[in-house]
Amino acid sequence: VMLIRRALLRDGIALHERATILRVETPRNRVRLVLAGTKSEAELPLEGTHLLVTSNRQPAIAALDLELAGIASDAGGIVVNKGLRTANRRVFAIGGCASGNRHGAHLAHAASHQASLVLRNILFRLPVKTDAAALPRVT
Repeated sequence: VMLIRRALLRDGIALHERATILRVETPRNRVRLVLAGTKSEAELPLEGTHLLVTSNRQPAIAALDLELAGIASDAGGIVVNKGLRTANRRVFAIGGCASGNRHGAHLAHAASHQASLVLRNILFRLPVKTDAAALPRVT
């Protein structure tokens, strides 16, 4: 992440990290994002042609009664080991519902890869060890 940040800054790209978004406007077929300003200015408007909005996903697992199946969960989702196995040895969790499984593991291609690993383990008894940091996660 720091490598990409340095490259962007070196290329003259202004980064507004941890900025508070006040509003989004659409003047003259463009997009204007208005950020909370600094001490010297009340607001900071940024204009462009497109706006990409992303957010952290939270797994919707509250209604699953996981504890009845002996499956542990925390604020990040279902607790898994490196082999994607839950506390109930017969249950695996992949993708965004698996806690601690970050670094882009909620993305569709990562969940697909994890599914193939779990299937290899279930069908062929091959050991599984995930490394979410090795998955591509750049937009």
